[in-house]
Amino acid sequence: MQFMILAHFNETFNDLSDEEKLEGSHAEWAKSREYYGAGHLRRVWVYDKDQGIISLFEADTREQVEMLLADYPGVKAGWVSAEIRSIEPYWGFFPELADEKNHVIGHGAASQS
Repeated sequence: MQFMILAHFNETFNDLSDEEKLEGSHAEWAKSREYYGAGHLRRVWVYDKDQGIISLFEADTREQVEMLLADYPGVKAGWVSAEIRSIEPYWGFFPELADEKNHVIGHGAASQS
């Protein structure tokens, strides 16, 4: 399964010294390289002039992603906040496959009615 992570520095980060910010960044980068090498982290994008990242993770379950994120130094220290979103392919390019899988936009909302 694939998961999109939206992460950003929170207010606690602003309270860090410049040296702590630099050390923290290096620790975060090292963890990302470790996860990339293990095949968990697939892609990373920076947004808003280094204020946050969007990353693509591969994992068997959401719980596995939660465990991986919890081991990031910034998350452990409380100066990075992250949101996990499970993602799947966009079916609009292959509507015949969407029909086979009975996949329609908003199918979750329709089933709750």
